[in-house]
Amino acid sequence: MLKILETGLRVTVQDYPGRQGFAHLGIPISGAMDGLALRVANALVGNDETEGGLEFIYKGAKIQFSQDTIFSVCGASANVTLDGNPIDLWSALYAQAGQILDFSFASSGVYSYLAVKGGIDVPKVMGSKSTYATSLQFGGYKGRFLKAGDEVPVGAKVSRSEYEPRKLKTEYIPDYREPAECELMLGSHWDWLTKEDIDLVYSSEFTVSRDSSRLGYRLEGPEFQFSEIAHGKPAATGAFPSNIYDTGYYHGGVNLAGQTLVIFTADYPTAGGYIQPFFIPDCCLWKVAQTNLGGKIKFKRITIDEIKAVREDFENYINPERFE
Repeated sequence: MLKILETGLRVTVQDYPGRQGFAHLGIPISGAMDGLALRVANALVGNDETEGGLEFIYKGAKIQFSQDTIFSVCGASANVTLDGNPIDLWSALYAQAGQILDFSFASSGVYSYLAVKGGIDVPKVMGSKSTYATSLQFGGYKGRFLKAGDEVPVGAKVSRSEYEPRKLKTEYIPDYREPAECELMLGSHWDWLTKEDIDLVYSSEFTVSRDSSRLGYRLEGPEFQFSEIAHGKPAATGAFPSNIYDTGYYHGGVNLAGQTLVIFTADYPTAGGYIQPFFIPDCCLWKVAQTNLGGKIKFKRITIDEIKAVREDFENYINPERFE
């Protein structure tokens, strides 16, 4: 068991890649905001990369281990201690029953993850252990954010003889310094913007609105002129150029609501009435997730052929050659 002594900010059980294939029912994928960090944490403790872990936003919880286990904390930089002694992030570590893990507020990045040997022992709902606490409240631990007093079951008991120290090589630890740079591709409604609008997105630096969450990251930046397609659309779709008849949304889609770009993240709305002129591949969304509210982000133009190499690098993060 993991006994929650003090909760952090919106602590949930999440996995990767989340709850796939139910957007047509209005259910987003949920899952880890930073899939890279959770996958690495799982690999370090010997779990399958898809196993569930605990997700923390800015401030982790205070947790007591009820049994000996192997664990790893990956993601946002913070002072994390075991019985008051600082531990290394991005490393596999051993905890004895009764020891207490505690987190300071993150100094760089937003999301961090705790993986334990055997994973979080909660049932899968629609193929995933991920929590969807934003609306319908299901999955994860009782379909909600964790609170003090919760005892979260874990899947394996281990002995010290099973423990082998290892860590992610320093050169592969992600850098969360700002401004973040994230790959961005043209989306399904790119032609509703002018060439100048599109160039402006790639040349500008945006601020992540404090009104952002697991549903989506709202960006503050320049205004758009819109193309003749947008200005000539049927009046019934809405008064603003970015309005359209309701359409399906997708994970990583970049919605343009009025003059505001919104990146659809884990708990995104699955349909709505605004265009999606851009798209961020899911292998790049961890860069968005780790950008602070109020922080800066800019975008890199990338082609389908180029994104294949980015995807390959994302997949290779759990290659044993990257550990030592």
